[in-house]
Amino acid sequence: MKRDIVIVSTNDWHGFWYQRQEFATRFAAEGHRVFFVNRIPQRIPRPGRIIRWLLSKRQSRRINNEVPAGVHLLSPFLLPPFRRLRPLNRRLWKRAWSKVPRPRDPVLITYQPTYNVLDLIDLVEASKLVYINTHNYDADPSCPRDLLTAEVEMVRRADLLLADSAYNAGRLERHLPKETDGEVCRAMPGVHYQRFAAAYRGDEARRRRHLAFFGGIGRHLDVELYNRLAEHYEVSFIGIVDAAVRDKISENIRVHPPVAPTELPLLLRDADIMTILYIPSDYVRGILPAKFFECLATGKPLLVSGLEEAGPYRDLVYEVDGSFERAVELIKELPATETAERLERRREVALGADWGQRYRDLYRRIFGS
Repeated sequence: MKRDIVIVSTNDWHGFWYQRQEFATRFAAEGHRVFFVNRIPQRIPRPGRIIRWLLSKRQSRRINNEVPAGVHLLSPFLLPPFRRLRPLNRRLWKRAWSKVPRPRDPVLITYQPTYNVLDLIDLVEASKLVYINTHNYDADPSCPRDLLTAEVEMVRRADLLLADSAYNAGRLERHLPKETDGEVCRAMPGVHYQRFAAAYRGDEARRRRHLAFFGGIGRHLDVELYNRLAEHYEVSFIGIVDAAVRDKISENIRVHPPVAPTELPLLLRDADIMTILYIPSDYVRGILPAKFFECLATGKPLLVSGLEEAGPYRDLVYEVDGSFERAVELIKELPATETAERLERRREVALGADWGQRYRDLYRRIFGS
């Protein structure tokens, strides 16, 4: 009988599709029983989020993803992960787990490094701990000090350490005891290659009038640059708009609500150019967005800005450096720069990032085969 898997996520199952849901789905398909813990507090939650939790019971009404057989969703109510609240949170954990079968000899994979997760490890008697870091907590001003302290303990307890970006891998390595020979491996974002490849038409470089972005629409986006581009091109956003930037988005930009992962490539088919234009900051320095390889898989030109982790792929993407003039110049040159060699190289990298390969890499590291 295959071992159970407990995944502590930083997002809810019903929402944007990330590595967490993908791995859970693939573990279940191979006969593992999977317990997927929806997002739990990492900091003091905003009042609006508490209200949404109470009204919706953590189920997003914007995107509802299929829950495959073998995956059990848990949406526990927990208090913020402060050291002083650990006794109360342990009781809340016990109540949440009393409603589901007890995991058997589980491997616990966590994307959160909090005290609440450390207590969960002990509660379910996890036989192996895997920590996958996808967030630069050091540069997050809303991150409580207790989380940073708990992360150091998490790193030292983990049997396997992984990070999505090179920067975050470096973060974890700094927490490793000097007397150990531990290492931090990579768990990079992936893509359903065939699904996103269907968005490619072939005339993008010639038409080059429709720019698109999908994902969270917040302060990390260079909204001012997008607004300027929207004066000359058709610009589309697909995703949830953060209240902090809602009034800053130009009326020229078409905002489409988020869609299910299976529907997104069809929506992107009309786009000529994919974009990931961020504002450089310590907060985004370690980000390698989940959408990066999805954009590559579409075969379309990709404009990037403020994305240091895109450096190794500079021969596949077009670096804007926050400049409107540079973006316009690059777009004008696309008929000449979108060569067959560049398209083939983009395809090779996207194929190498297919979720099947990403999952096999993780499975081998956990189970050795």
